[in-house]
Amino acid sequence: MRVQIFECIEKNSGQLTPVDGRFVCIKKGRYIDNNTSHPLYAEKEKYFARIYCLGYFKKRIYFFNRFGHKDSNTGFHVGFTWLQHQRFLFLQNRHWVQKEENIRYIVNVIFLIIGAYFGFKNLK
Repeated sequence: MRVQIFECIEKNSGQLTPVDGRFVCIKKGRYIDNNTSHPLYAEKEKYFARIYCLGYFKKRIYFFNRFGHKDSNTGFHVGFTWLQHQRFLFLQNRHWVQKEENIRYIVNVIFLIIGAYFGFKNLK
């Protein structure tokens, strides 16, 4: 999945502009920038963060660290549309559908609906 790289116009302004011709390719657990692979997470820590205070035409903005550094000077911003954001979370195993307790909840709701249907059907 390819997404656009953004840069800040001036520090602490909250204004982002897309960098012309710069895209990053996101894979499972990593991203590729300039033919260099960078990790997105290690076993217990992640090297990306969602920035809620920044926005660019209804895009979800994330900050990606380079080479697993936690320093804010070694990364860049990327923007996702809603569909790209869902794909990104799914690729990184962080989507709400992939969590075990949510899967159990969905299955229980489905069985509840099926049981209610058969219950109301047998009332007649």
